[in-house]
Amino acid sequence: MLQNDSTSLKQTKKPSKYQSIVNHIEDLIESGQLKSGDKLLPERELSDQFGVSRISVRKALAVLAGKGLINTTPRHGAYVAEFSSEQVINSFSRLVAKNSRRTDDLYEVRRLIEVQVVRLVAVRRTKDDVRELWEIFEQTTADILLGEDPHTADINFHISLAQYAKNPFFAELMSALVTGLIDAFAHLWTDRGDQLPEKIIEDHRNIIQAIADQDPDAAALYVTQHVSLCKSVTDSPK
Repeated sequence: MLQNDSTSLKQTKKPSKYQSIVNHIEDLIESGQLKSGDKLLPERELSDQFGVSRISVRKALAVLAGKGLINTTPRHGAYVAEFSSEQVINSFSRLVAKNSRRTDDLYEVRRLIEVQVVRLVAVRRTKDDVRELWEIFEQTTADILLGEDPHTADINFHISLAQYAKNPFFAELMSALVTGLIDAFAHLWTDRGDQLPEKIIEDHRNIIQAIADQDPDAAALYVTQHVSLCKSVTDSPK
């Protein structure tokens, strides 16, 4: 619960007055200092703590409510909402965005997620899944050969692949994670003038073939090698 002390909420320097409240309350929720059901301070006290007008406070609460992070009622004030899977994913997306420079950590997480994903896909895939995966491979390959940013094409391939794990959280987690990777590193992938596109295509082909063969170990090995290739691009910029 938000308390009336100097350490609970501090005015932060942000582009706008209401956004400082939004960002700080989001941080408190993400860190666990605010939990589902906790009541926020009344508008007047939030206004005093942040040194902003009550109009700014109301705007901040509206933004937080729009994100599903809080519930507001006229008589009872604002409370931290019960978490849904979508809110967890959004929180993860914000965490990735804030730590986009931590390359080693981000790629370690990507490797762990993708290895498990591809193992599940290799075990759970159906004949129709294999056919669709080869179609995705052909489309991704065509995009790369036609000059699309190879990083974006690669990311789209792996997000699509995650959908065949038959677990919706994997696809959402992959999407949240790689969005941060795209934002941080896409500029390193363009116009490299090397054989990177061909290597990506070869990796994709090997991954799909291992899935078609229902060989989770081989699929996991190819994904591990592929993530290492992607990370090498960020480690040795052009």
